[in-house]
This record gives sequence, structure tokens and C-alpha cells, in this order.
Amino acid sequence: MESTSVKPTTPSVPKKEVEKKPIPVIEKPKLMAEKTAAKPKPVVSKKPSSSECKSDTLFVVDSTSSVRDIFQQHKDYVSNVIEQLDISPETGHVAVILYSSRYRQKIKYSLADLQDKDNITKVVKALPFFSGVTATGQALKLALEELKHRRADVVTNLVVITDGFSFDFIDEPIKEIHSLPNVRTFAVTIGEACRKFELLMMSGTEENLFIGPDSYKELIKRLQSCNAKSGNEKITASVTNTKTDNQEQKSKKLTNVMPTTTDKKKPESTKEMEKNVKKVSSGIEKKSISSVKVSKIEKTGNLETKVESTKEGQNGHCQFDAVFVIDASGSLRQRYQRQLQLAMELPDVLGADSNFALVTYSGKTRTKVAVHLGSNITVSDFKTKLNSDEFMGGTTDTERALQKAHDEITGPGVRGGKVLPIVLVFTDGFSRTDPTEIAKQIHRKSVLVFAIGVANGQYVNEKELQAIASNPSNVYLDSTFQKLKDTLTQLSKSC
Repeated sequence: MESTSVKPTTPSVPKKEVEKKPIPVIEKPKLMAEKTAAKPKPVVSKKPSSSECKSDTLFVVDSTSSVRDIFQQHKDYVSNVIEQLDISPETGHVAVILYSSRYRQKIKYSLADLQDKDNITKVVKALPFFSGVTATGQALKLALEELKHRRADVVTNLVVITDGFSFDFIDEPIKEIHSLPNVRTFAVTIGEACRKFELLMMSGTEENLFIGPDSYKELIKRLQSCNAKSGNEKITASVTNTKTDNQEQKSKKLTNVMPTTTDKKKPESTKEMEKNVKKVSSGIEKKSISSVKVSKIEKTGNLETKVESTKEGQNGHCQFDAVFVIDASGSLRQRYQRQLQLAMELPDVLGADSNFALVTYSGKTRTKVAVHLGSNITVSDFKTKLNSDEFMGGTTDTERALQKAHDEITGPGVRGGKVLPIVLVFTDGFSRTDPTEIAKQIHRKSVLVFAIGVANGQYVNEKELQAIASNPSNVYLDSTFQKLKDTLTQLSKSC
């Protein structure tokens, strides 16, 4: 009996021991799990980087005539970005400015408004199209006012969506924006045609310039990153290094703005361009002025006499084939009549023996040859034609207008021989297209090209005028117009 009673007791002891053993085994994994969970805490703490990078973002949206066909894409772009941003009173704040001309600028949603993503999205989708000329400089001044509502302790993003074809100055306001602490600037262009240099003035770096409707994906990454470059280093250098030497002129110069297109070959730098233009121009002067002979028919009763005059010892009057190119686009609305008045002073200077052509233009489909070379129009009739030329409005396509001038100056109406071909271009220099290449083609034909900008208290882009002219010295403003007349008078007496 005793032996049988011992047997069941012996196995019961190990059973209890087996049950006790798993207890530490179960507890240990829990402790390990807790320890391993504690290790990734620094990684998890990086998530608040969005709060560290929480930002105020101000969109400045171009709503002018030059972006009419892509304005909806401007709105879609902003909506796509806003959709991915964390927006609330505690996190990201957003504001929207819509603009066109100097007097059509509006803060559609302010940084001071209640920050609700749905409300902001509705405002963006309902943005109206303004049309008119482009005053990005004025829009940037309004942006400076709106930026007073930004939070001092967070990053501020300025996103400008435009094609870069502004008719006013952007350098001073963008320089002031770049001087603000914790401000990053980005430029966005949607369409194929743009003035890249102006966009780079705003963005400051290539990295902060976004091209195309799908580039919003990359922009979102930059807006959500703490390490995006501000872009103010390069822009400051650009503005500083491109100050004009001629401070005596009444009209202001737009510094360092050379139109380009994003999908075509880059124009030469200004220095290279001027060097080439001077080279061509010097050749023109030697060829066309140094020893030009002009044949004239003089009548005495019924007798016709052929008289040849040369530069040496004669005060004969040169004959010109002169093509006038008149910009009639929207940015010249307030000074168009003044431009015509000045143009009407030149036919008398060129003389009755000259032939005249007239090209008037604004946008791509609004360029016409009103008078062809070879039409033998009199000085009086040509001045009447100039005076009756109607203002067109709209965008500016100087490239196409110069192509028309090229066709005239190389066409069947040109007399050739000893007749001097010249082109006189009246524009403010704010072309939506790049006129550099077609201007060079005209220069290579040994044609003197003069570019005239009528400021009349407004802006003229002399960099573009220098690209158009056959020599930088052939650029004149309304304030220096008498010098042009003197130059043409001297030229007319050189035969």
C-alpha cells in the first residue's frame, strides 16, 4: 500500500515543475518586445518632421491673356498640390493670389483666413479668368503684403505659376521676398512657351523651377521637405551683376531679362550676342556706307539726266528700302498713339526716294503687312497709313513680325544694288516668343536694324531691343529719339 501511494506522488512533482518553467519563458518575450519597441522610438519621432516642416504656402496664379488656353491647368495644378498638403489651423496654412494687370490683383484666400482644405479647394476651382496684360511685379508686391500674415516660426513657400512674360519689373519685389527669413520661392510654368530667365529670377535655382502640368508631384515633395533650397543666393547675384551702366535715361531698364523657350535651343548669352551683333554691324557699315553710289534721275523740261553721287565730295541723299514694324499689343495701349507719332517723323528723314513697308502686329494670328515694299507709296501717303493704323491689343509675337519683315526685306520689292535696306522696330520688348534667331537672320543679310522703345513713363525691356537691333547702339527710346533722327540724317547724307 505504501509503495503504491508513493508512485503517484513522484510524477506529480515534475508536472508542477513543468508548469512553472513556461512562466519565465512567456514573460521574457514580453520584456524583449517592450525593449525592442523602445528602440525604434527615434525613428517614429521623425514622423513629426511634418510638424517641423509645417509651412505657410502662398500661391500666386497668373490669369492673363497669354495663359488663356492653359488657365484651367493652372487651377488644376494648385488643386493637385493642395490635395496632398496637410492643412489645418495647427499644421499647414495656404493662401492664393490671382492676378493679371496692375489693377487686377486679388487675394482670393488669405493666410489669415480659417484654414480648411475643402474651403480652399472650392475657392481654387472657382478662380475666374481675368485676361489682360501680365503684371507679375505688381503681384509680387501684393504677395509681400500677404506674407505679413505668415507665421514667424514656420517655413514659408511662395509658389508663382506663370509663363514669365511680365511687362513690369519683378527684380525689386522678388529681391525683397528673398531677403525675408525662412522663405522659399518656387516658379511653375505649364505651357510650352515661357521666358525662362524671368522664372529663374523668381525661383533663384533650376531646382526650384518646375515645368509642365505633371511637375506638381515633385513640387509637393519639395514643399514637404525641410531641406529645399531657398533660391535667394543666385537671384541676389543676378540682380547685382546686371545693373545697367546708363542711369541717365529717364526710362527704367528691365535688367537681365532675355526671353527663351523651354523646348528650343537656348539663345546666346547677352555678351556673346552683342559680340556677334557688333561683328555683323561693323561689316554693314563698311559695306554700305564707305563707298556707296546712288543713281538719281533729274528732269529739266523734257530732258532726263542720270546723276551719280558718291560719298566723297557729294551731299547726295541715300535711298532706303525701309520696313517699319509696329507693335500694337496690349502692353502698349497707353502709349500706342505716341509710338505712331514718333514713327511718322521718320519717313521725311529717310526721303522721298525711299520705299516703305509697314508690318503691324500683336499676337500669333494678328500680324499683317499693311504696306509692301515695291508699292511705291509716297511719303505723305505712308504717313497717313501710319496714322490710321489701329490698335490691336492682345499678346506680343515679335518673332512672327520680324519674320514678315525678313520676307519683305529679302522679297521682290527690294531694289537692291546701292539702296540701303533698313528695318525700324517699335516695341516695348516684351515678346511672348523669342525674336533672337530671326533677328540674327536679318542681320546676316547686311540689313541695319533699329529698335525703338516708347517708354512714356512705363516699362521697356531694352535687353530684348538689343537682341533685335543690329548693334546695341542702334537701340533708342522716346527720350533719345532725336538721336535716332540725327543718325538717320547722317546716314542719308553718306551716299
